[in-house]
Amino acid sequence: MSGIEIRPLTRADAAAFRMLRLEGLRLAPEAFSAAYEDEIQRGDEDFAGRIPDAPPSAIFGAFQGEALVGVYNQPARALYGAMGFEIHGVERHALRLPDGRYIDEELRVLELRSA
Repeated sequence: MSGIEIRPLTRADAAAFRMLRLEGLRLAPEAFSAAYEDEIQRGDEDFAGRIPDAPPSAIFGAFQGEALVGVYNQPARALYGAMGFEIHGVERHALRLPDGRYIDEELRVLELRSA
């Protein structure tokens, strides 16, 4: 993707964050540790509350122009791997989908080292 800017989300990005997350939950529920039916009930204010105010915690977003963009499932896993994130554990049956299937969640970490 060209013209992509990666930056920490701010609370002003809450509506875009909510919209992208709901789209992901609807299209690829197995990629998330939440259910669409639960998240659709939450408003922009709830999503704004999830965005950290200051380091060291952050949620990063990929922006193409003004639009927050995302990837799900295999493309996301490939991207995390290419960026150096390593699996440090798996939470078995982390999410039960409405159809009764259970999804395992990979827990990933990226070690950041100062120069």
